[in-house]
Amino acid sequence: ANHAGLLTEGSEFQRLADFMMVANMPYVAAETVTKAIDDKKIEPDLRTWEGLANSWIAAREYRKAIPILQRAGDMSDNGNNLLRLGEVNVQLSEWDAAAQALEAALNKGGLRDSAYAQLMLGISLFNQDKLREAKTWFERASNSQSQRNTARGYIQLIDSKLN
Repeated sequence: ANHAGLLTEGSEFQRLADFMMVANMPYVAAETVTKAIDDKKIEPDLRTWEGLANSWIAAREYRKAIPILQRAGDMSDNGNNLLRLGEVNVQLSEWDAAAQALEAALNKGGLRDSAYAQLMLGISLFNQDKLREAKTWFERASNSQSQRNTARGYIQLIDSKLN
């Protein structure tokens, strides 16, 4: 239908991209949505940007997901998209960018798991050799039962490096 030019509405392109994701074709889904946005067939909203970012991430096209996640993070009333942006930057070992995104996520608030964001921020700072600052974030994350063991492991590692 798309190749024959039968799709005209933004919702049709969105539905096609959703089907492509279900069919494990995230790259094609992302390309479809990107082209529809470029051709002004889709007026992107927060849901569109989040779906597009998820498609690029599923396709392991992390660098393409970065500006999309930033846009979604700016539009959202919580920090969850900025947390995802931090995770993508961690995946790319872009530690400074990860730390900035994670701090922005924590500052924006409304996170599903603040302790996880604190842990990830600690890891980002640790990998920049900012050990004292990282330790502060690991200590905060260690207050959460789900992040406690990992955070304490990093705290012990930092203590051994600082002594």
